[in-house]
Amino acid sequence: LFRNVITSVPVLLTLNAADAVLVLGGLGFLGLGLPETVPEWGGDLNLALAAVPTGVWWTALFPGLAMFVLVLGLSFLGEGIEAWVSGAEARPASDLPHRHGCNGLVDQLAVAEHGRAALEKKLRQHR
Repeated sequence: LFRNVITSVPVLLTLNAADAVLVLGGLGFLGLGLPETVPEWGGDLNLALAAVPTGVWWTALFPGLAMFVLVLGLSFLGEGIEAWVSGAEARPASDLPHRHGCNGLVDQLAVAEHGRAALEKKLRQHR
């Protein structure tokens, strides 16, 4: 039981950290976060909102981009840790469970390519 729980902890930590960044940024943007004297990305976005219509767009771009990159990086890190812990990278695509969306399509294409290659090999043997 402990082994199964401990393998999930790093994944949950990275994904919850990404959620925390978004929640804190959203609260700061709404003015419900830290005081204005404390720098935070959500507060910076709130202050930049007034400057964007005047043509000073980069004051909103960089805090938003920093939040985006951090959340995306934490999400990829969490998924990478999950794949590493479960050993999904070591299995061929044909052994992976069926998934929907883009990754599922990639898996289906890999399985189809593997099947096509095996079929061509059998055809060559019979000729």
